[in-house]
Amino acid sequence: ISSEIASNVAKDNPVVFTGDRVLGTKKDLSLIYLLISDLVKVEGIVELRIDRSNILPHLALLNSYDSSIYDSLQNIEFSKIGTLLNSPGKVECLLKTELGTSHLIELETNQVFVMPMDENTQGNIVVKNANLGSFEAEVSGGELGFILDTREKNSPNYLVERFKEKNLN
Repeated sequence: ISSEIASNVAKDNPVVFTGDRVLGTKKDLSLIYLLISDLVKVEGIVELRIDRSNILPHLALLNSYDSSIYDSLQNIEFSKIGTLLNSPGKVECLLKTELGTSHLIELETNQVFVMPMDENTQGNIVVKNANLGSFEAEVSGGELGFILDTREKNSPNYLVERFKEKNLN
């Protein structure tokens, strides 16, 4: 994954979550954030957002009748959760923020790390991972900040192994 591709994926193609599953349970936001990170299966960098007003499905329906509605989608601001780096396996990541702080993060497989960064904070990461290779990219914060997830989500054997660990088979 090149740094150009990594930066463009995060900025130009945010993943927006909406609906009752992410909006209905306001008691424990940590469960919603964990669910959201579980649902993102693609490896790489993804900017995560939430449609708190649940307007996206309605605009999509309107767009099916009038394609000019698509232009209005570009102007809607969704709540920023942060930037997710989905990187299965061991990873080394150097995070430098515009505030002048640097953090070296080393994670083993099946771990999640969250670095709090508000939505106005920008950062730069340098990543080394067996699956993704080595690259640099820009990241931004949000309600959570920068999220590094090394869990194996795409492997068909992952859930089978987890069920066996918990004697659920």
